[in-house]
Amino acid sequence: MKITLRLLGNLRQYLPVGREFSDIERDFADATAPADLPLQVGIPAGTPLMFVLNDTRLTTEQAAHTQLAHGDLLIISPAVKGG
Repeated sequence: MKITLRLLGNLRQYLPVGREFSDIERDFADATAPADLPLQVGIPAGTPLMFVLNDTRLTTEQAAHTQLAHGDLLIISPAVKGG
């Protein structure tokens, strides 16, 4: 299935060489969950991340169990802390 993956902030360093923009349109296996993608694009395990799927923020549990569908837009950004 083809999805658009958008990497934000310092995660842009994991874009393919020569890419200037943060969107990657790529094929991924069926039944892939958002939480599966960081390792597939080179983001180290354990990196604190935030996932937004088609304009909806996902909890950690949702990111692990939601299945992506053809045409989805998944945004991955570094986790943000505030106070």
